[in-house]
Amino acid sequence: MKRPDRFFLSTLGGHEVGDLVCVGGREGGHAVRVKRQRSGGVVELFDGAGRRARAVVTTVDRRGGMTVRIEAASDEPPPAGAIHLACAVPKGDRMETLLDMVTQLGATRITPIVFAHSVASDARHERWRRVLVEACKQSGRNHLPRLDGANRFDEWLSTGIDAGWDCWLADPHGRLPPRGRDVAGCVIVVGPEGGLSDEERRAAIASGFTPVAFGGNVLRVETAAVAAVVAAVSRYG
Repeated sequence: MKRPDRFFLSTLGGHEVGDLVCVGGREGGHAVRVKRQRSGGVVELFDGAGRRARAVVTTVDRRGGMTVRIEAASDEPPPAGAIHLACAVPKGDRMETLLDMVTQLGATRITPIVFAHSVASDARHERWRRVLVEACKQSGRNHLPRLDGANRFDEWLSTGIDAGWDCWLADPHGRLPPRGRDVAGCVIVVGPEGGLSDEERRAAIASGFTPVAFGGNVLRVETAAVAAVVAAVSRYG
């Protein structure tokens, strides 16, 4: 049986079964013009905070948008193990590929980091957030990862470490990922392709990060991020 098309509605939490809800804007336009939704069709809505609903389309505005009636709704608890990825921003559109993949895999928080050897990159926060929404729609995930603004590595180290978490520093010369422990989650640092500076590496280790290798090769930023999240999900997810 084909899964209903999914649409993001941030205000879904304010609605109950039986309510008529308007899905407009980008999502409504996509529903009507791309997905060809029509009256009587069944869709699934989610708000990125764990709430999802089955709804039936009642009316369609051909200029872009639809009204639906909520038929059933449920709330999903957050993931058991939190995975916080703090990573460099790769060149071009590769950051979008990275965000798409780690969202599908289960990263719960993503912090873009500016390192000493980072390449220049435009921060496109709204575009990146849209990539997270699309990845959740595609994968069936109902919790949208938290996307932070860009941080300098030294400033983030001084304020952004979650106490009691396991801390990994992606490093081709590190050890294999440790076995999962009974902790709240894992925070992972993935540096730029130029590597961390000596000072950054010393500061990370002094802050409690363990150098961890994900294979024996030097990986691109997005490859290392995906490998690290897969390893973390297998241990903490």
